[in-house]
Amino acid sequence: MPKVSKLKVVIDTNLLISAIITARSNPDKVIQIWKKDIFILLVSQQLMSELEEVISRKKFLNYHAVFKEKGEELIASLKAAAEAVDPLPVEKLPIHSRDPKDDYLLSASLGGKADYLVTGDEDLLVLQTNPNLGKLQIITIKEFLSKLKP
Repeated sequence: MPKVSKLKVVIDTNLLISAIITARSNPDKVIQIWKKDIFILLVSQQLMSELEEVISRKKFLNYHAVFKEKGEELIASLKAAAEAVDPLPVEKLPIHSRDPKDDYLLSASLGGKADYLVTGDEDLLVLQTNPNLGKLQIITIKEFLSKLKP
């Protein structure tokens, strides 16, 4: 019987933050599914740095009492179980976002040979049909959840 390989996925930092802020939200559901080893979550150093920086922002610490603790738990989980990837250098990307600040997600996705980049960012979602993505599909969290259902 052929071995079925797990999906490789990059999740936009904004969705990871949403998972921390809102329990039982779609982003939180995706993280819980990942923790059950259903798919491979890919992270780059830049993605991790951005997540750590956002978690330490004062406005978020004031927003939710347990935000920092939940954020640190997620970072520890990512460091322990996510697959670290070498991102494709931005200058070698075959495609760029309208917002250059989002290119690190394309770099991680293409460098890690991800199947999916899960995002809610319109600057990335408009690239969905671009042939330069190769096998990479850029989809919303809702679309990704529907793909995980048996």
